[in-house]
Amino acid sequence: MIFDKSVKKVSDYPFPRITRERLKIVDADSTETGDGTNSLPTAEEKAWQEIMTSKAPELEKLRKKIYVCYIADVVQYSPDAVTIAYDGKNYTIKKPANSLRIAYALEKSKLSALNELNEQHCIVVGNPEGMLYTPKDFMGVDVEVINILRDVADNFFFTPYL
Repeated sequence: MIFDKSVKKVSDYPFPRITRERLKIVDADSTETGDGTNSLPTAEEKAWQEIMTSKAPELEKLRKKIYVCYIADVVQYSPDAVTIAYDGKNYTIKKPANSLRIAYALEKSKLSALNELNEQHCIVVGNPEGMLYTPKDFMGVDVEVINILRDVADNFFFTPYL
């Protein structure tokens, strides 16, 4: 656990986040807490690092979920949704309404499960001013985005429960 008394506990950040850009420059071995303007990790970033390096079995599910910060530029996440940024657009994957259909689709492939999420209107795209559901066949969505969404959905919604 974090030993610095000025730093909040991991439990103060139920879903701590770190950007991919910050992952490249943050000093993971630092004992000091920064403000996000230099290589010193912020309290939230320290909480994220602590969960990722912990071997505690009770953090395994959370560790798999917050791993999405490695995969994509996470704008925000909660237990019910994860929003990532790609090429100036935000993509949000919401928790599925029918998890059994997702489980059946996941038996085929991760892409089938992502497609099932899309059919349940769990994937929206746009900027904060206006979000739209993605087309059922992902028409107009770049292959790179589809692959990132598949990996994020797998880590955030599918894998943690296996």
